[in-house]
Amino acid sequence: MSALPPPGTITLHAFALPPFADAEERSRHVWARVRPILAAIAGSSPEALTVQRSANGKPSVTGFPGAFSLAHDDALALLALGRCACLGVDVITPRPIAGARRLAVRVLNRAEQGLWEMADEPSRQRILAARFATIEAVVKALDWRLWEALGGLHVLRQGRLARIPTLRAQLHLAGGEVGEHLYALAADMPIDAVELSGAGE
Repeated sequence: MSALPPPGTITLHAFALPPFADAEERSRHVWARVRPILAAIAGSSPEALTVQRSANGKPSVTGFPGAFSLAHDDALALLALGRCACLGVDVITPRPIAGARRLAVRVLNRAEQGLWEMADEPSRQRILAARFATIEAVVKALDWRLWEALGGLHVLRQGRLARIPTLRAQLHLAGGEVGEHLYALAADMPIDAVELSGAGE
């Protein structure tokens, strides 16, 4: 039987995705992979597992003993699991972004903007992708809407904490790589370790 990781640890289940015609088909495929894992932890069968969604689209399972979050890019899906109340994950592949300079001004502080300006193009893409994934992970953990949150989050320079002034709250952050993909995590507990399961499956 699957179980949640110990406190302070986030388990990341990674699933390689085949090409799909549209996002809805990809989402159905991802949920078919994720549902048995969540059901085993919840002590249910995959067929009996009931998934609800908040007004902002965040999924939840009644009686789930911890927190989970799900993200997918074109070629990779991640399921994050932890013993916490709030958890968010995002995954992104660095790529050219239209209006990159405007986005950099909005999501990076002045020192970070200076480093971004001096970086080569691949590094610029990675910097913006990592920050955007972090913001998305925080938004998912808090069950916010993304565009309302942009610019309203203060990510500390050491990269381990996000302060949310409007809530007088903070979330702990972690990030890493799975192949060419970058991921970010946000949780209401310190993240001491990330255990990756199934990369490339």
